[in-house]
Amino acid sequence: MKTLKIFLSIIILNLNLFSSDQIPGRKQTKPIALINGSIHTVTNGTLNKGTILFENGKITAIGESVVIPSNAEVIDISGKHVYPSLISITSQIGLVEIEAARPTRDNIETGKFNPNVRAEITVNPDGELIPTTRTNGILLTHTMPEGGIVSGKSAVLKMDGWTQEDMVLDAPTGLVVNWPNMTPSQSPFLRATEEEQKKERDKDISDLKNLFENGKAYQLLKKNGNYKTDLKLESLEPFINGNKPLYVSANSQLQIESAVQFAKELNLKIVIVGGGEAIRVSDLLKKENVPVILTDIYQLPSKNWHDPDYNWELPKKMYEAGLQFAVGMRGENSQERNIPFHTGFAVAHGLPYDEALKSITINAAKILGIENKVGSLEVGKDATLFISNGDPLEITSNVERAFIDGRIVDLTSHHTELRDKYIRKYEDLGVLKKKLK
Repeated sequence: MKTLKIFLSIIILNLNLFSSDQIPGRKQTKPIALINGSIHTVTNGTLNKGTILFENGKITAIGESVVIPSNAEVIDISGKHVYPSLISITSQIGLVEIEAARPTRDNIETGKFNPNVRAEITVNPDGELIPTTRTNGILLTHTMPEGGIVSGKSAVLKMDGWTQEDMVLDAPTGLVVNWPNMTPSQSPFLRATEEEQKKERDKDISDLKNLFENGKAYQLLKKNGNYKTDLKLESLEPFINGNKPLYVSANSQLQIESAVQFAKELNLKIVIVGGGEAIRVSDLLKKENVPVILTDIYQLPSKNWHDPDYNWELPKKMYEAGLQFAVGMRGENSQERNIPFHTGFAVAHGLPYDEALKSITINAAKILGIENKVGSLEVGKDATLFISNGDPLEITSNVERAFIDGRIVDLTSHHTELRDKYIRKYEDLGVLKKKLK
């Protein structure tokens, strides 16, 4: 009994350490009208002094002369800007809190093939990184598991809710696949020989092909009513039928070409994630209508023969090549709030501003298949949006209010608490002038 008490105490302590204090927003109960602000619709231009009205979580009107219901809450946002939610399209928010703390990581399952894993099931709605991320206008994330060859199924989540069910906007959104390295590693720390690495690579691709072929055979058996339930094969149905895509992590030219050919042979929809050398196979990607999610634009190039600004200019080159793309980042979940700033860096290196904004809003929504719900400000879409005092791609701007499905979202976080704490400290010391309340 004493051991059980100690175990429960440790669990409770961990929950307290890695849980946020913010209370989820209440369901919208009356119309809300944001008036006199700059409404950035993303798809239909900008209204410099417009009104956006939403009710029951949906946008009902946008324009310069909107009829506002008598029972509506009217918020004057003169001098402010309204944008649709930014989308973190390659996220681990809710799955990982602290990389170095194993109890806070739930993003990887054992084994190479786990198509039955569901990202939304393991998400922690009280994660400390959720309020930190949404404070910067990222109200939607495409949360993806990791590990193995087939990591599991991804989901689009709203960054507010009491439970996983409250947070889900779309699930499953896709199947996460990590494409094997096509070129053997030359690392002196790797024990496997080049020949052994090639054999392992070929086996992984062959096993992946067999998985999907077995999935197709399973569907045929299921139609005939003569089958034994197999959860892994059962979970492949939306991907085999082409209803949902595979999100394939591939950076090198050889990886991308191999993955595209694989999808073509098996008649699968895919999205390339990473895409470091996607520009080198732009003709192939356009021909096969394969979108790309760029994840490393704010890093130095991985190849020593690339120019130092190779990654920074990649979005511009993708746009000029006519490729469908979005911008995200992987492996730095604590930094996901900086995605709009990374995108702004791409603007500084030649990507047109409107295209940069689209790459983390409507383009991301189209790739995820949720463009009929979010990604732009249009009548009928979800009222998932935020009010900013400036350009969200600029680091000097701040998000002042946010709404998810019309619900007012708490924008405080551990970061804002620390900010207020030390502002107060230096006000008391006379270093800062106290603001009038």
